[in-house]
Amino acid sequence: MNFKSGTLGPTRGGVRHSVPVIPDHRLIRPIGEGSYGQIWLARNVLGALRAVKVVYRASFDHDRPYEREFEGIRRFEPISHQCESQVGIYHVGLNRADGYFFYSMDLADDACEGRAGRKGGEGSEPCGAAKESLKAPQ
Repeated sequence: MNFKSGTLGPTRGGVRHSVPVIPDHRLIRPIGEGSYGQIWLARNVLGALRAVKVVYRASFDHDRPYEREFEGIRRFEPISHQCESQVGIYHVGLNRADGYFFYSMDLADDACEGRAGRKGGEGSEPCGAAKESLKAPQ
């Protein structure tokens, strides 16, 4: 279940990127931009909503900072499951051909509506901005 290719509007530094291909996720829409990349609302093959961050090599002037970001996520992923206060990282992937890595994680909205401290499970329902984003016309 991958989103079909297309192009997005300008991103960091005016660079246009194709819609990323994220295995086992259907990208719904971009929901933000973070340092060095875009954040997408996505649904995994089990039906759970996730945030997927895509970090592009083109956002960096040199290879080393990009590699450092990837290494940081690689090291943080196991830690994210040990502490309830950390955002859970569920999958990290690398697309060398298209120049990006990505990771899927809990939606930040999982802390709202009395669910603070509980990580979103596979059947977790969206709330807050995620719910509003799903209602908005595409």
